[in-house]
Amino acid sequence: MKSIFAITILLPIVLAQTGTTWFSCDVRGTGPLEFRETPRVASPIIGYFAPSTRLMLACYSVTEPGGCGDSNVWYKEAYHNVYIPSNCVQNCTGGTSAGMKSC
Repeated sequence: MKSIFAITILLPIVLAQTGTTWFSCDVRGTGPLEFRETPRVASPIIGYFAPSTRLMLACYSVTEPGGCGDSNVWYKEAYHNVYIPSNCVQNCTGGTSAGMKSC
């Protein structure tokens, strides 16, 4: 009985891993004007999307409580240590960014 219970718990984790896809996108941010159009915000980013997990990238992260939401895309400016919400992503290649708002 214990082994069946353990398999039931592990199954969703395995399924999430099978959906992992790598991609890159350009991010357009909102927030303070000095950051909005900077190369840090508008440059290509690379990361992975796994359903029901957190997407962690070098400069920002996306959380998905039931799907990617454009309000959940955040850019971290390394020197000032502030979080800037991003409006959208564009020019996505090499996989899928399904659910993320296009520019």
